[in-house]
Amino acid sequence: MTDCASTIVIIDDDENHLCYLTALLRQAGYNCIAFPRARDAIQYIAKNSVALVITEVVMPDLDGVEVLRALRAKFPMLPVVALCGNQGQELYLRLMHQLGASATFAKPVTPPKILSVIENWVRRQFDDSRQLELPLKEFLEVAAPGCRCGSEEAEC
Repeated sequence: MTDCASTIVIIDDDENHLCYLTALLRQAGYNCIAFPRARDAIQYIAKNSVALVITEVVMPDLDGVEVLRALRAKFPMLPVVALCGNQGQELYLRLMHQLGASATFAKPVTPPKILSVIENWVRRQFDDSRQLELPLKEFLEVAAPGCRCGSEEAEC
């Protein structure tokens, strides 16, 4: 998976966790871009197509709540996974879920758990995009039954 649409953006001010997640996802075959600052990540997402965002909730420049709100305002269908390893993480993660996070995890998260969630979201996006690529004939059969567009006897 190397095109922009399969890029995963990871936002975490903890450099060790940022490197860990990036290495884990790259080893699993994903194209990842890591950002220690949320503002830089939001600017990147605004200019590039991404498949999914993973964000820490508690960060110094913008917190995960602000990240999620900004992304939901511009990209309501973009999956956002929230991670938190701070004291009171249950409250933060519940808030992120209520605000529309696609999934939430307390740190440390196990590789199989996060990889499973990511695979499901990326696969769901791929399936949705494939449905949008119906051949014209199939589309017309569903959208305009009986229409013979494209034939010599077109009566649409």
